[in-house]
Amino acid sequence: MGKGLEEQGGPEVKLKVDLATAERLPASVETALFRITQEALTNVVKHADAKTVHITFARQERFVVLTIDDDGCGFPRARVPGDRFGLVGMRERTASVNGALDIESERGSGTRLTVEIPL
Repeated sequence: MGKGLEEQGGPEVKLKVDLATAERLPASVETALFRITQEALTNVVKHADAKTVHITFARQERFVVLTIDDDGCGFPRARVPGDRFGLVGMRERTASVNGALDIESERGSGTRLTVEIPL
């Protein structure tokens, strides 16, 4: 079995899952959430120099929400082209399930990525 990010010198990952029901999400939504999370963690490891990443999956009545917060270096959004940091792939995956992607970041203040997908 492979080593976790923390064991490889990466950030500590804290996961919180609140799905409120045992019912599975549609396969396309599960896949999109998995791939978006994977890309976001790759970006954190490559670019953020974060010590901790908080990942939250929350299922609400009509939406599932993924939030990924890191305590890394952040970046000035105005200076990051939309085709960098894996953003294109995350945007495309989010759009493929009619979701919305929001990224909040500021130099020195970490980054918060929020994905909201209708169910």
